[in-house]
Amino acid sequence: MSLVKPYFRIIRPRLDGSYAQNVNNFYATDVEYASDRIQLICAFDLLVEDLRKIFSFIEPTDSNKTAYSHRNYELLLRACTEFETNCQAVLFANGCTVPVSGRYFTIRDYHKLNRAMRLSEYLIMLNLWSPVPRIFAPLDEWGSGTSLSWYTDYNTVKHDRNKNFPQASLENVVKAVAGVFVILYAQFNFLTFNAQHKWGMLGKDDETDFEYDSGSLFAIKAPISWLPDERYDFDWKTLKMSADPIAQYPF
Repeated sequence: MSLVKPYFRIIRPRLDGSYAQNVNNFYATDVEYASDRIQLICAFDLLVEDLRKIFSFIEPTDSNKTAYSHRNYELLLRACTEFETNCQAVLFANGCTVPVSGRYFTIRDYHKLNRAMRLSEYLIMLNLWSPVPRIFAPLDEWGSGTSLSWYTDYNTVKHDRNKNFPQASLENVVKAVAGVFVILYAQFNFLTFNAQHKWGMLGKDDETDFEYDSGSLFAIKAPISWLPDERYDFDWKTLKMSADPIAQYPF
């Protein structure tokens, strides 16, 4: 049996595989679903803007993927912090509280999101990369239960930059920013491409199924492994009039 309510901040496909009937009948635009959507997407847009600036000095190529700099370091820290902010928002919205044994959520807590959101299955394409466009899954390591290498490197260089400065590599920065894109898209779907997006401005490659926007740095491919009983089946225009139209995911 399919799900008759959406979970807070968790995008799921409908039974037919689509994610929204139209922008005016989409739960992800509702403030009860998430009140900070525009703020979070604007913060991501700044990360992308600064990544483009880095690309003007370090060419995004295979031969430069280990290049590191203070600008890389700065952007890596900001991107990972933004990734944490989004992960925490999903956990809090679904009733998760910080463990008594600790004051803050950790990457182990964030890993719980993978089961609910299929984060490890999202694919990202970066057409600017050469010699060929780069396709990667920034959260794929969660699928095998292992730590995210770029996030581990972030912690390593954050705590001892003098010793671990090479971990602020171009590849890690790209993966971190792409990781933010994934966690945003898993909450807001096509709205992630632009905080004020209008329906019908997106494109989709018929051969690869990557979704893109003409002004976006990244293209993205969502998971297709959702089973029928894991998908949403409701009319949001009707459902949102009920007393409790959104459910909490049982983490």
